[in-house]
Order: sequence, then structure tokens, then C-alpha cells
Amino acid sequence: MSKSILVIDTPECCGKCPCFLEVATDCCGVNGKDIDSHGKPDWCPLKDVPEKMTDENRWYSEDYARGRNTCIDEILKGANGNE
Repeated sequence: MSKSILVIDTPECCGKCPCFLEVATDCCGVNGKDIDSHGKPDWCPLKDVPEKMTDENRWYSEDYARGRNTCIDEILKGANGNE
């Protein structure tokens, strides 16, 4: 099965998330768990895009860092309106 990535701005809390479902009980539309109205819970399915590697934070070879940074650029390309 193929996989997809949806890039959105990370909301401050569940109530501002596009995945929020306001039904009989407030819950996450992705996994059905009750929401936390204060911040992003540990179980949140939204994952931050990793930071690009620089000379200061590079923990692997320069070629690896270049490839990783290229992948991050591709993921964010459409999100930044650079299609």
C-alpha cells in the first residue's frame, strides 16, 4: 500500500486542529482519542517535519545530510506554495 504525507501548520492545541471532531464528545478525527485542550498531547498523530542538517547539527556524512535535506525540501515544496 502506498503512503501519503499531508503537510499542515501544527496547531497550538487539539481544538484548533483540522482533525478535531466536535461530536457528542470532543475527539481526534484520526485516532478517536479524547482531545487535550491545552497543547499537543504525546499521542498526537501529527509529527513535526525534521530540521535540516547543518554543519552544526550534522551527525552523519555530508552526502547523507544533503540527501536528507533534499527530501525535506521536497516534502515542504508544495506546503510553501513552491510547486
